[in-house]
Amino acid sequence: MIEHKPRTGGRKKPPAPAEPLDPLEAAIAQYLGWIAAHNFSEDTVNTRRAYLGYFHDWRRERGLGSATGSPRRSMTMTAPAAASPTSSEVRV
Repeated sequence: MIEHKPRTGGRKKPPAPAEPLDPLEAAIAQYLGWIAAHNFSEDTVNTRRAYLGYFHDWRRERGLGSATGSPRRSMTMTAPAAASPTSSEVRV
């Protein structure tokens, strides 16, 4: 009779995916996953990954958006004090 020895070690678990640092990174990852799952070519996925990465870097360099909230929040401008209370904030 052949005895089977239990495996020790075996396959290593794949590393857990890193948590996105901000909502845009999460949205980019979700979008790239979606286009890959819907049979877009690998070149298309890679090209979009590159250009969305450039956009993300551009946005971060200028301090647009925030890591914890809506990107619109940091783009809110306050009107001068003489303005009426109903129009004190103007969204861009």
